[in-house]
Amino acid sequence: DGSVRIETGNERFLPSGDLSSLYNRAVILARSSRLELKDGSFLIDRPAELAVGYRTPGNTVLHVAGGRFELRDAFAEDAAIVLGTAAEGVLELRGGELTISVDQPNPERQTGLLLGRDGGFGMVDMRGGLLDLGTLNLLFAKGENSVGQFNMQGGTLRLGTIGLAGEDSYGRFIFSGGEILLAGDQRDIETKPFFQVRGTLQTEYLLRTNQTRLTIRP
Repeated sequence: DGSVRIETGNERFLPSGDLSSLYNRAVILARSSRLELKDGSFLIDRPAELAVGYRTPGNTVLHVAGGRFELRDAFAEDAAIVLGTAAEGVLELRGGELTISVDQPNPERQTGLLLGRDGGFGMVDMRGGLLDLGTLNLLFAKGENSVGQFNMQGGTLRLGTIGLAGEDSYGRFIFSGGEILLAGDQRDIETKPFFQVRGTLQTEYLLRTNQTRLTIRP
């Protein structure tokens, strides 16, 4: 199918070099593989998408603990990164930086990160670092029986908005620490049923940057 597949079973894959000039080919991490970045940089340039957990059994993990992981100019028909396509896919953020951009963004291609597709389960466990989607969105659960979950205990998340992929989608965002920066005035995010807070939420609109900043009050 022209995709680039990384399938290592239960072994770790430590990237060296970049995946450049993919020109709309998907990068698929599957079969309980684990891709880790702890320092340095890794670029995936112009893919169709990065799929973590794709139509195979097992729990597949992308782990970023340091360095810079960049997904640049993705075509992103569904999203630039999809966690859990008819499978389980997990993104672990402990440090470093993960940045996402799409090629020629338009209203139909504004999803940076999709958690759960085609009956799969996608999860983010964020305890540190920076997850930078720019003005792209985070969506939960596309397709019947799909589930998405985002656990945030630390770090900084910058994005457009957080939402559900469809009326019947199921997902939840559990916020207990760190900093969220949303595009525009979205101080009503705390009223969304999928947004769950552990602690006392502090919300402020930053007029200078046109962002909503969310933190947990110490």
